[in-house]
Amino acid sequence: MRDHTNLIAWRLAKRVVKEVVTLCECRWRPSFSAMYGQLKRSSLSVQLNITEGYGLKEPRQKIRHYRIAYGSCLESADVLERLVELGESAAEPTNATCRECCRVLLGLIRRERKLLSSLERLGPPAP
Repeated sequence: MRDHTNLIAWRLAKRVVKEVVTLCECRWRPSFSAMYGQLKRSSLSVQLNITEGYGLKEPRQKIRHYRIAYGSCLESADVLERLVELGESAAEPTNATCRECCRVLLGLIRRERKLLSSLERLGPPAP
């Protein structure tokens, strides 16, 4: 059965969440606590918004959730970049995975917009 777990974006987001949790557990420091907390929330938001968007039938709402996931993905990548800049080199591989997730999400959003555009050109369904 096809579901949200077949989406490449969701699989990448899941991988990012797993890597973030591991990073936060193994590398936690008081001076980075705010960044690690925000990173955990934003990375989980990516995965959950992809899941929620996939489950919606209305195309605009689906796209909205994918765009929220994309914004959270950018946020996660930004925090990961700050950590790397501050000397946390262990965050580099996770940042690469997160950036790939951002690229895939953009493709997913573009695909959904094309589908929506096609549906709008067809007009409303006949009664």
